[in-house]
Order: sequence, then structure tokens, then C-alpha cells
Amino acid sequence: LVGVWLVRSWIIPGLLLLLVTEISLTAVSPHPSLQAIGAVFGSGVTIALGLAIRYFRLKTAKANTQAEHSRRQTEQARREAELARREARETSSLIRKQLAVQLHDTIAKDLAHIAIKAQELSQPGCATPEELAALANQAIATSKRIKPTILQLDTESGRANITETVSLVTKMLSTRNITLQNDVSENLAPQVTRQQALLACLVIREAATNILKYAPTGTTASLEVTREPDGAITITTSNTIGDSPANIGTTGGFGLANLERQITTNGGELEYSHTPARWILWATIPTGGKE
Repeated sequence: LVGVWLVRSWIIPGLLLLLVTEISLTAVSPHPSLQAIGAVFGSGVTIALGLAIRYFRLKTAKANTQAEHSRRQTEQARREAELARREARETSSLIRKQLAVQLHDTIAKDLAHIAIKAQELSQPGCATPEELAALANQAIATSKRIKPTILQLDTESGRANITETVSLVTKMLSTRNITLQNDVSENLAPQVTRQQALLACLVIREAATNILKYAPTGTTASLEVTREPDGAITITTSNTIGDSPANIGTTGGFGLANLERQITTNGGELEYSHTPARWILWATIPTGGKE
């Protein structure tokens, strides 16, 4: 009984019960000296075993609690990442629908008018240099309206946010118990152009997807986003490489080759390499681009 009380952390009542029991047994024993020696030895063993079992019981309970807490955090991060991906897909779908409607209402009608006019001018003796020039100018003016239409929709879709993207990929990596140590320049959002923010978010997401796929579970990766004195954005990531890729069921959706081409087109650089143990990615994005 005393041992059970000690295991259940009823330490003081257990010790008092043990003391009273041993004193009583010693008092009624025909050999008090031998009984006292046995009481000391037996009490020591009982206390030691009880406290040892209590220690391991508490340690196991703490480990189970931490594991459950970690599982809940991982599940919450997974749900938030899935929600963010779903919202991104819905936003992308809405933008495509808006683009289709606006192009149909504007550009498609203009092109249909140009096609009808071209058919009329194709008749023998109908076309004059002035009419052909007017038709060409109309086609050029129509084509120039395509880019502003797309840019307007892009503006309505919201500006890419580097800090939010870092937070999102941090949660995404936590689903495989990968810790992302990030160092992002303070007050970065108002200091970068729209194109810089867009490209930086693409780099961060693609790098994080590769980390999720190739880094071992339980490791730490690093991400640094710095605004240079000339206004350029520098992004550096580093992570260890596992023995085999993880089956994460998704890809970055852009690819390093496409990303490199996109950044190079905008005047930046993207480099990536690896040693037997680490994968390193580095990108610089200049200030060129639309605000």
C-alpha cells in the first residue's frame, strides 16, 4: 500500500503510514532490535522502488503529453497549409474567370470587328492604303489592351507578401517535423517592388517544397531574406539531404528550371548546388519591375 501511495505521488501520507506501521511492528515485536533493522532495510527498499516507479511513470506521462501536443500542432499546421493552398487555388480560379470575361467583353469583340473589316477589305478594289493602315492601327491598339487588362486583374488579386509566405512554409515544413530558422529583413514589404515580392515568394515556396521533399525528418533548415543597399533582394536557403526523397504527394508546381528562367528574365540570378550532405539555394532579385 505504501508503495502504491508513493507511485501516485502521495509521498507525505505514504511516508507517515510507513513510519507508523514500522514503529507499531517494532513495539510489539519480541525482538525489537532485529525488527528495527528489518524496518530500516524494508522501508529503504520500499521508498526506493516506489520513487523509482513514480519517476518513470511521470516521465512516460510527460513524453506522451509532449507527443500528443506535437501531433496536434502538426495536424493544425497541416490544416492551415491545406486551407491556404485551397484559398490560393480558389483565387487563381477566380482570376482566370475574370480574365476570360474581360477578354471576351473587350478584346474578343474588337478582334471580331477587325476580322469583319478585313473580310470587307479583301474584296477586289475595296482596300486603300489609308483603310489598311487604320485597320493595322486598330489591331495594334487592341493588342495593347491585353496587358493592362491582365495587370489590372493581378492588382486586384492582392500583393504577394514575403513575411506571410515565410510563415506559411514554416508551418508546411513542421508537418514533417522540419524546423525552419528564418531571418527576414525588418519592414520588408513596403521596401520592395511588386515584381520583387512576387518572385521572392516563388523562390521561397519552391525552396521550401524541395526542403520538404529531401530534408530528413527532425532536422533544421535555414532561410535568409535580405534587402541589399541597392534595393535588391537576396534569398539563401540551406538544408541537409536525406538518403531518399520523402513521399509528400505534391510538387512545387513551378520547378527550379522555370524559376531560374523567370528570375533571369527579370535581371536576377538563381543558383543552386549541393554537397553530399547539404543542399544550398541562392537567388538575387533586382528592383526592376512593376510596383
